[in-house]
Amino acid sequence: MEWIAAKRASALPDLIGESATHPGGADFDRPGYLLGHAPCGILEDELVITVVLSAVHSGTPLLRALDAAGRNLDAPHGAQLTRFVAQVGAGASWDDATATASGVIKHILVALGPAWHQGASARSSLLRLAGQARDTSSAEAATAAAQLGVRLVLPLGLCFLPAFALIGLLPLGLGLAAPL
Repeated sequence: MEWIAAKRASALPDLIGESATHPGGADFDRPGYLLGHAPCGILEDELVITVVLSAVHSGTPLLRALDAAGRNLDAPHGAQLTRFVAQVGAGASWDDATATASGVIKHILVALGPAWHQGASARSSLLRLAGQARDTSSAEAATAAAQLGVRLVLPLGLCFLPAFALIGLLPLGLGLAAPL
């Protein structure tokens, strides 16, 4: 429990802009510290959206929340977010800075465009985007599962049919032929 509380406490300085060095020596400003390293090297889209959503939901201004999320995500997602925040902070328009992003970060920034331009709810846009990512990953998983069944028919048939013939049918045939 103390570890979780320390993690939560470490996110606050990122969001309010204070120094975030823990007295125990852990460097909370190190990119990716809160999430660790993804086993495959690239974070899932839904996780990236959720990290940005939690930063936005904290109540800090949008750019500061995106910067905090970018500093706590691993590359390439974190680098894209911090580059975007730097461009907008330097005076580039939201749309021009969004054009340099790609993948899930581009989808996030496009979804946050109305929040930046018109003051719409950033939370509802990100929740909708997370739902779409969840639906897409579910559809991809269902398609992969259906393809797996088709791909397993031939190897299983080649392995189990000879075994069934040797273990089940051959002894039966020898047993029926022996009394003759």
